[in-house]
Amino acid sequence: MDASVIETLAALQVIDRRIKDKETELAELEKETGGQRSLLEAKEAEAATAREELAQVASRRRDLEAKLQDEEARMKERRMLLGRLRNDKEAGALQREIEIAKETNSRVEEELLTLIEQSEALEGNLKTLDEEREAIAGNVARLGEASGGRTQALRSEIEAGRAERDSHAERLGAPLRRRYEQVFQRRNGIAVIAVTDGHCRGCNVTLPPQMWNKIRRGNEFDSCPSCQRILVWQPVAEAPAAAGES
Repeated sequence: MDASVIETLAALQVIDRRIKDKETELAELEKETGGQRSLLEAKEAEAATAREELAQVASRRRDLEAKLQDEEARMKERRMLLGRLRNDKEAGALQREIEIAKETNSRVEEELLTLIEQSEALEGNLKTLDEEREAIAGNVARLGEASGGRTQALRSEIEAGRAERDSHAERLGAPLRRRYEQVFQRRNGIAVIAVTDGHCRGCNVTLPPQMWNKIRRGNEFDSCPSCQRILVWQPVAEAPAAAGES
């Protein structure tokens, strides 16, 4: 195995891990901003529902107030008429009509009181919702200002990193490239790992002596029988601090 292939694998992993870190940072920035935007949309929808409910209560209240005003006018007319009636039967009938109207008006007044209380509660709730919405909108604006430049920079860096990655990946054969990429995904971004003192520094398993001797020649590599990472030789003094990672 050409030593340059091992060097290419190692360099590819450095690039891929750098891209992975930037993608993670970008995802976290977008998640935070997106979460605040979703919260703002939910709060706006909640406020819109409260406004609609308040409008419905106000409309019903206006209708009842108009109805009560009309009934009070009719009640005044009935009382004036009652004072002029001399027929006991007609007077009795009109008196019953007045009593029924009083009961109806009493129920209307009770409903009006309930609607007034609902209106006050809804107005208070709407005020709170508007204050919360404004606070969230402020957070969204601040996050946009703070993360906008960083987000654009990360996207540019990721794009440049992918171009660099492609140039390294093209130097590997397709089977080896697929093998590396599969292990990179499964092993949290560490596909290539050093062997020191006969141990895989990825999972710390002891390697068979024949495998250890082959790898320590410096131009050979193999897969760890435990974690499947691609094993390369590196002296103890130069080994990367990746021991114990799984």
